[in-house]
Amino acid sequence: MLAYGTDLQFVDCVVSGDERAAEEFARHYLPLFEKLARHARIPPQDCPDVAQEVCLAAISQMQRGLFRGESRLTTWLMQVAKGKIADYWRVHLSAQATATASLDEFASDNTRTITERVSSPNYDLIVSVRQALQQLPPLHCRILLLNRSEGHSIAEICQLYGLTKAQVYGRLCQAEASVRRSLRGETVLPLNHQPR
Repeated sequence: MLAYGTDLQFVDCVVSGDERAAEEFARHYLPLFEKLARHARIPPQDCPDVAQEVCLAAISQMQRGLFRGESRLTTWLMQVAKGKIADYWRVHLSAQATATASLDEFASDNTRTITERVSSPNYDLIVSVRQALQQLPPLHCRILLLNRSEGHSIAEICQLYGLTKAQVYGRLCQAEASVRRSLRGETVLPLNHQPR
């Protein structure tokens, strides 16, 4: 990473879509993120996925300008990793608690019945999400849906499309940012890379 000069210059290259910088970022930091996940006692089979989530979160936060160079990049990334590890445990502990809750407790929730929960989706939101997805280049859309909706790992998507991890990360982050902007009602600019 010395070829990029400062941490800020390196981050600028990653954010601008420089695939070499993105590959360097993934190659350098994914092993660190996996190590942090293992130290947090995350099950070994989940560590690569958590590391990928940290990588995606870091790139997404960089794109939003949240890394300002006030600390070393590695120090900042450790905080991002701690947040994603906390998210992992929050979700898994919540899932365990839900799985062990009795049906009687669930049925006693008289604020809304199960039928009401299932039959009252927010159609405006569904339409907005569909419109946001239609604005994406097809590959970006497929990568986003495969990862976020169907739960495919970055490695599986790489294998499916013959892309590097950095290429998949970049497209996934661009797609997420574009959908977020669209849902907030902001003008969505066309994405730089529009592969087949």
